[in-house]
This record gives sequence, structure tokens and C-alpha cells, in this order.
Amino acid sequence: MTFPIFLASLWGATIYFERLWLLKPVHVMPPSLQKQVKALVAAGKVQEALVLTESSETPYAKLMRQILEKSGRAYPYLRETAEDAGKEQVEFLERRMGSLNTVIAISPLMGLLGTVLGMITVFQAVADKGVGSPMDMASGIWEALLSTAFGLSVAIIALVGHRHLSGRIDGFVSAMEKEAVNLVETLDVLNASASSDSETSENEAK
Repeated sequence: MTFPIFLASLWGATIYFERLWLLKPVHVMPPSLQKQVKALVAAGKVQEALVLTESSETPYAKLMRQILEKSGRAYPYLRETAEDAGKEQVEFLERRMGSLNTVIAISPLMGLLGTVLGMITVFQAVADKGVGSPMDMASGIWEALLSTAFGLSVAIIALVGHRHLSGRIDGFVSAMEKEAVNLVETLDVLNASASSDSETSENEAK
């Protein structure tokens, strides 16, 4: 069973390094883009901020874009939009993490299966040929146990990688949630100000 475990380890390593590359700040929440979007929204240039987010396909840009597209709506609707858009981006960030969990789960099981099959082979040989040399039996048992050790090693390494990636994802999710809340609140203030200015203009016209 060492070959299937080896394949599982390659699959787990591929997932880990692919996710590690994509879960960099520049690929999720580019600092320069954050500063520009904040500055434009704070200045009331909502449409310019929207155009800016359309130039990027990062999770942060997609989240901000979906909120900015509804910038003129009421606060409850903006909040709901932010929550729905946030869920979509969380799903994107967590993509393939389930596959890494599968590697963690099946590697020790395949190792255990390899050990069981190896022990069956050893005892079958004893049944056919007698006890024989203790060294021969020890060698067979050692080879059988090696499968379990290999499977456990792969699972442990994959688990460490999973925890590392999960920590990054949690950090990004928390940061994006704060950015979304701040944007929604800022847009609500801008909408209230625009509504107040409109009412003032109408009163003056009367």
C-alpha cells in the first residue's frame, strides 16, 4: 500500500503549495487596492471605486464590487449583499481544503490496511513453511509496520499543512468581513447625506 500512500502524499503536497501560492495577500487582498478603494469611497467617489474593483479578480475586489454595485440601496439590503458576497468568497478561499482533509483521513487507513495485508502474508508463510528463522519473521513484520508508519507520517504532515492554510484563510475572512462592514457603513452615511441634501434642495426650491 506504499504506492497509493505515496500518490496521496503527492496530491496533498500539490494542494498545499497551490493553496499557499493563492493565499498570499497580493492574490486575496492587495494592500494597494484596499487603500485606493477606501480613499475613493471616503471621498464619495463610489463609481470610481467600482470601476477600480472591476480591474481586479481578487476575492477582495469581487466582494467590494458586489457591494458597490448596490451602493444606492438601503442599509439592510447592503448588509445582506455583503453577507451573501462574503459567503461566496469564503467558499473560494476554502476550495480544495476538503480534498486535503481526505488525504489526512485516508493515509493512515491505507497504512493500516497495508500492515494488515503484510501481517496476513507473514502468517500465511508461517502456516505454509513453519516458523522458520526469527529474522525472516521480524523482517516481514517490519515491512508490514512500515506501511502504517508511512501513512501516519503523510497524515501528520498534511494535517500541519491544513492547519497552516486554515489559519491564513481565517485571517483573510476576518479582514474581509471588517472591510465589508466598513464599506457598508460608509455607503449608508453617504446615502443618508445625499438624501438630506436632496431634501434641503427641495425645501429651498419651495
